[in-house]
Amino acid sequence: MESNEPLKYKRQSFTLNQLLADNRVVVVLSLLLAFVCWVVATGNSENVERTIENAKIAIDTSGLTVGTRTLVPFFDEGRDKDSYFVNLEVNGPQMYVNKNLTAENFSVSLDMSGVDRPGTYSVNVIVKKKEGVDASVELKNYEPKTVTLYFDEYYSTEVDLVPQLMRNNAEITKKDLVPEGFLAEDPTTTVKTVNVSGAFEQIRKIKRVVARVSVPDMLERTTVFDSTSVELFAETEIASSALKYVTLNAEEEGDTSVPMRVTIAVKKIYELETSIAFARTAPEQYVQQPLPYTITPSKVKIAIEADKTPGETLIVGLLDFSKVNTGRTTFDFPASALADASSENSNITVLSEGVTSFKVVVDASQMRKKTLDTPVNIRDNITFYAVQESFSVAIVTESVSNVVVIAPSTQALEGITAANIRAEIDFSKIEMKEGTMSVKAHLYVNGSENSWCYGEYPIEVNILKRQ
Repeated sequence: MESNEPLKYKRQSFTLNQLLADNRVVVVLSLLLAFVCWVVATGNSENVERTIENAKIAIDTSGLTVGTRTLVPFFDEGRDKDSYFVNLEVNGPQMYVNKNLTAENFSVSLDMSGVDRPGTYSVNVIVKKKEGVDASVELKNYEPKTVTLYFDEYYSTEVDLVPQLMRNNAEITKKDLVPEGFLAEDPTTTVKTVNVSGAFEQIRKIKRVVARVSVPDMLERTTVFDSTSVELFAETEIASSALKYVTLNAEEEGDTSVPMRVTIAVKKIYELETSIAFARTAPEQYVQQPLPYTITPSKVKIAIEADKTPGETLIVGLLDFSKVNTGRTTFDFPASALADASSENSNITVLSEGVTSFKVVVDASQMRKKTLDTPVNIRDNITFYAVQESFSVAIVTESVSNVVVIAPSTQALEGITAANIRAEIDFSKIEMKEGTMSVKAHLYVNGSENSWCYGEYPIEVNILKRQ
């Protein structure tokens, strides 16, 4: 009779020691472990190829000594010694090549042994494994195998900077800058010299260095072109000769206080009659109604700064009455003085051909003169002008003898005595220094509007430093 009770299985448990005691289990585990080791060993020992990119070429820039010359490499624009690389193709154990090998494991340099004179060379690239790299690693190939470099002596010099005017890519002259009725002066630069450095054989080709300015339109006023509008350019003796490996620097090292600017001064042309002005020594009457005088030339063509308006006449000089004698006195005023920006006329250019000076003849033939018999006591009758604050002035000279006085008539002269004379000393153009010095005094006739003192009168003064 069959039993309806379910079958019951007795659960059995095994310890690791019991499993290992079974020879069949040990054999299976041994085979499994051997298989895993074989897989790992086979994977690590399989050789693979790999490309290592951008291994930097170490370029020696210290120079090669060739005879008495030291040649250094120069680089094309936009490149330097740190911008040359090679790609390496290597072969070796997969695990080592893929995980341990980098560009740092190789030394990359250049063979410069063939460089023996200035010029362009295709130098060979040398690649070597560094110490510690697995001997099984093989360098199969690398690219590029050569690098093209220019070698020359390094040279540095200062060259004068010349302004160059351009329009429509062609050089023009200053006459082409302005319309009729205007004058353009020679352009000037704030920086007068430029440092030229680089390859000696290239620098030797330079004819001049220019500050090139493009002026597309006519100018009617003074114009300043800043550094953004100025191009430094080195011209060579041969127009088609390309200049490379040369640097132009218009600033001293570390100095940016003088920016590059080119100024073109523009003046407007006028034709004016000539005249003179009068110094402080002039009696009041002759300032209002001058003594008869002539100026040669009486009319002159000039140019003045375009933004200034000239007077009705051109003042050619300042007349000092202490130099006007009886009779006819001639003065020469140089035309070059009108170009001095610090002068009364302020930077005037004389354009009339052949005019180098202005001849002024003052006619005082109707005047009378005499020499005072009595010395003039000036100690209590002297005035100082423009004395520097750090100095004081004391009179040493007590009196002045033989003073010449000029007046419109003999009767007027009779009324002038030594008591009527006073003195002035203007220190504005005298270099003051402590001690006794001789200076020129101007003498005047007190209370007279038509008389003056003629001549120069040296007076000793003592200059003291204020405490």
